[in-house]
Amino acid sequence: MPDLHTLLTFLAASALITAAPGPDNLMVLSQSLSRGRNAGIGLAIGCALGCLTHTLWATLGVSAVVASSPTLFTVLKLAGSAYLLWLGIGALGSRGPRLADGIRQDVGNAILVKVNQIGTLTETLEAIQLAQRHHYGVVISHRSGETEDT
Repeated sequence: MPDLHTLLTFLAASALITAAPGPDNLMVLSQSLSRGRNAGIGLAIGCALGCLTHTLWATLGVSAVVASSPTLFTVLKLAGSAYLLWLGIGALGSRGPRLADGIRQDVGNAILVKVNQIGTLTETLEAIQLAQRHHYGVVISHRSGETEDT
């Protein structure tokens, strides 16, 4: 059995980790502030259902089955890769219709334009003009995902 100092250190670290907001909590908070109480509650329920589903699959032993079967694990990886490829191909398309949908649904008030991650120059300019016509803010970023300027 661990000594008292180790247990108290573990308890303090556990309390800090539990009290610190994670990405789910921050996302619920931001949606609640920007879209209202019902949006925040809906997102919180969705996050909780995701955790419940993951726990259910683990409890039923699906994780152990996948881990013990190299073939099944390979199939799962290939299916996941295909899904990510499908999402990536969809992301390469024009942002104009997506921006128009977002404006219609009133889901934001600004756009972030990453010059190296958007379609053609014409599509970029059209997206900026569409945003400005609907009084959206426009922020143009030189960043491409790196974490520091060097």
